[in-house]
Amino acid sequence: MRVGIVDHVSAGGVSRFVVNLIDGLVRRDDITAIDYYVSVFNIERDGLVEHWAAQPKVTLRPIKGAMDEAWALERTPVAGAARAASAALARFPLVHAAVRAIYRRLIRRSAVDAPPWYTYSLDSSVVSSLEACDVAYFAWPFFVEPIALSRPIVGTFHDFHFERFPETYPPDQLELARRQTETWLSRVDTCVTSTRFVSGEVDRFFSARPRARQVVYLAAYTMAPLDRGPDEALLQERGINRPYIIYSGGVSGHKNVLSIFQALKLIRDDRGEAPLFVLTGIGTHLVGDKNAPEGSAVAAVNRFIQANGLERGVDFLPLGYVSEHDVDELTRAANLVVSASLYEAGCGPALDAWQLGAPVAFSEIPPFLEQLERFGVEALVFDPEKPREIARAIDCVTSDPNGLAEMAARSREKMRAYTWDHVAAGYAQVFAQAIAR
Repeated sequence: MRVGIVDHVSAGGVSRFVVNLIDGLVRRDDITAIDYYVSVFNIERDGLVEHWAAQPKVTLRPIKGAMDEAWALERTPVAGAARAASAALARFPLVHAAVRAIYRRLIRRSAVDAPPWYTYSLDSSVVSSLEACDVAYFAWPFFVEPIALSRPIVGTFHDFHFERFPETYPPDQLELARRQTETWLSRVDTCVTSTRFVSGEVDRFFSARPRARQVVYLAAYTMAPLDRGPDEALLQERGINRPYIIYSGGVSGHKNVLSIFQALKLIRDDRGEAPLFVLTGIGTHLVGDKNAPEGSAVAAVNRFIQANGLERGVDFLPLGYVSEHDVDELTRAANLVVSASLYEAGCGPALDAWQLGAPVAFSEIPPFLEQLERFGVEALVFDPEKPREIARAIDCVTSDPNGLAEMAARSREKMRAYTWDHVAAGYAQVFAQAIAR
């Protein structure tokens, strides 16, 4: 079976998912070849050429990704100088505003009338070449124009954030996401989701019904060695002292990072100090940065930080997007992995934590509770909209470290029974059934 896999955006979580899935698929005898159509930026950022250098089943098919141009502009020396100048002039509001305006106008946009990244279509040559595969798999059919093929199409629909939080999307972007998703659901042979919860969201928000559906649960993203101690040198290099909690992910509104900060403030008020809060992931470098976009979720977090005198490096440490090695080792060594999300398909950071032996505390939302049920693992759960409940969970780092360690050890044994070979088996079955139909 020859599988064409399309990954058109540079999203960290989705890209890690695809790499792990491919690693599982190539170990199967029924998968003869994988053509991986992936954004150029991902190839460079994730070292994909080196990763599969010795794997003849995988052929990288570089495409111009939806976000490649924006990433390239952000990484130019001019952009770096503009950001540095903006930070240096933060004390001078008028000059600071002028520099930021120039940055947004001349650097962050390649041209005055350049189309936004989300108005993305696959090149016709890519669509034609997918016809040579037995099945085309879209890892995230989101903000990409639907295509039609004579071959079956399978897509993973990770979540429907735009329906749950429509107010966070400009009207044109929201309309586009709704139209494209409705069309994709009508064109895919099989709609794959990672939890029953997300499969139910299809019925909640859309009229289209795919020919088939399948839930394939995700395994832990981490590929780090399992039975070794924490990387103390990395902690020292990053300036991290224990105890610390960690959150890995974005900082958009539904991630609810502000509630974690509010919880830490409550702990600090009660005890005089709280664990260091380490953040990793795309956009987390803006936490505590005065240059964060106005009106964004991170801007609200930063106002809270400033109003309550929280200090970078003392109360919180935003690391931005870090390597897979670093996020794995920071997770392994953490006193607690925390997610206060209001909405997700599932909790990726928790999957890694359970695998690596770190304790977990997260929101009592349906997909998270479904993961507890499916894998038999454990976590402290809280109402994500009640900072006092989050504070009680985090406070266990100090009040009950032995209980957390025992909980983490039990979860580690449970989680290791489910690997990416199991995930790949689920997807291989979906592909084979789609081809048979």
